Amino acid sequence: MESKIILPVSSFLDQKQKTVVYNISGSVVEFCPFEQSSSLLALGNKQGIILLKRTFFEIDELGDVSKLQFKERWGLKQILYVQLGARVTSIAFSPTTYTDIVDVEKFSVTLAIAAEENNAWFLKSSSESKDPKLVTLGGTSGHQDFINDVDITYINITDDVDKMVFTGDIIATGGDDCTAIVWRITNDSPQISAYSTGSPVVSVKFHKFYPRRLLVGEYNKTIKVLDWADAGGKWLIGLCLEHPLYTSVKSNLATCLVDVDWIGNKDDIGRIIAAVSNGSWFLWSFDGKNNNISAFPIVKGCIGSQANVKQIIFRPGHPDIFAICFQGFLKSSISHIKLINVFVGMDPIDIVLPLPETLKPEDSYISWHANEGVIAICRNSSLMISFSLIRFLCKEYKCILGIYNFCMRIVVRSIFLLGCHVFEPIPPFSILR
Repeated sequence: MESKIILPVSSFLDQKQKTVVYNISGSVVEFCPFEQSSSLLALGNKQGIILLKRTFFEIDELGDVSKLQFKERWGLKQILYVQLGARVTSIAFSPTTYTDIVDVEKFSVTLAIAAEENNAWFLKSSSESKDPKLVTLGGTSGHQDFINDVDITYINITDDVDKMVFTGDIIATGGDDCTAIVWRITNDSPQISAYSTGSPVVSVKFHKFYPRRLLVGEYNKTIKVLDWADAGGKWLIGLCLEHPLYTSVKSNLATCLVDVDWIGNKDDIGRIIAAVSNGSWFLWSFDGKNNNISAFPIVKGCIGSQANVKQIIFRPGHPDIFAICFQGFLKSSISHIKLINVFVGMDPIDIVLPLPETLKPEDSYISWHANEGVIAICRNSSLMISFSLIRFLCKEYKCILGIYNFCMRIVVRSIFLLGCHVFEPIPPFSILR
């Protein structure tokens, strides 16, 4: 397929925000979360999936002097389109995905895709292959109801007892049939392991650094961690938001869990964050080495009283910051994408859509860039790239940090002049960690 360059059709600037709009419709969007291939962007729509790659273009090609104010120049190159015949609802990149730094035309991408009609797919393509490899994950052995979420990882498994070795792609899916399924992709047909749950599964997430750990979120506000590589599968921990200790957060207990995710690093399993439909959110600290987790969240909060949350995602590399996306039928005057810093006592910051987009009663789906603090916003009528509010936060942080450092230099110098040579300053509070 011949690649084509897609340029913005409009752009919007104010003191805090820069947004470019592309004439591309979509139902779901996903930046590749791995730094080695962070220039890739997958967009699902009513019929299939488009793979896009960020490319730079000359500003004067746009023919609009006002766009000279943009330091960032985002052009998108379409490098792959796959027709699936169903509306795509979830996309996940495999860690084996990469783009070549030297040869910019060279790439290899592996995706897991979920769509309507109870189907999921394993897709593998590269710049060297003529046609992508597409494996359907469904039929009588798959989900018997709507698939809500999909994730993918790559792993080497060695079982010292059975002397079993497995190397390859692993896909997890969760659906309304109260089942989480783990698919092992082989040269033959996929091998599956199904796990029953007490209610529909709304979210499945492999841990990035400990892929044996699968986070499973259920509609009834139950959260579990599954060691799917253990013989027969082993549920490690369980949390339920119906527990009395969560009633201190003002919420309607008739609400449901909408999303759950890991926030972790290489040294530890990290944290678990979850959101329910009325705007309440919870964050737990998880000592994954000992499989210990307190029933009490370390932080909890609630956004508004009329919220209808659709999605929650944390910013890569900044585990204290996450974004919440609401349903699109809110009043046009209400921002339905908000940024929250977990450990700083400040109100959520709105991501304001351009006015023409705000007037459209459409749902949005969002994704963070792996390392640039950029958010992609996908809607039924357009794709937007917003890269201003994050920079605005950074400027505020640098300003505060600069004032702090200036004051500390004065304090240290004063203490030194008084003859005190031992001084340990108190670190400033963190807006962006």
